[in-house]
Amino acid sequence: MSVMGGRDRQHRLRDVRIDSQGFLLTAAKPLRYLTTNHLVSTGTGLNSLVVPPGAYAVQITVREADIYWNCEGGSTTPSSTIGDDAMIGDVITLVGPSQMEQFRAVRQGATNFRLKNRFYSELTDE
Repeated sequence: MSVMGGRDRQHRLRDVRIDSQGFLLTAAKPLRYLTTNHLVSTGTGLNSLVVPPGAYAVQITVREADIYWNCEGGSTTPSSTIGDDAMIGDVITLVGPSQMEQFRAVRQGATNFRLKNRFYSELTDE
């Protein structure tokens, strides 16, 4: 997993990049864009992704409010001491079904957040 963001925060997974044709590449395999959906918080509760069938990776763009997040799954609630924080404009990249299914987020303050989620599938010969 990786987070790419501003404000002097550059955490980058070295084996994840986007090529000149828009394919998300990992060290193991190239990935093809699948679909986009949004996750909108509706209060102080725990929020998780809706992962579409066939998804292998996701790029999550944080919008409207800062979040705390983790990939520990279950009912482990992210906070300032558990997991990571992401600010508006940060991009979180998760690779593999397990990370996507275990992603959890909560808002940091009183404002609900919106996450734009771009999912990618494995690139296969057709």
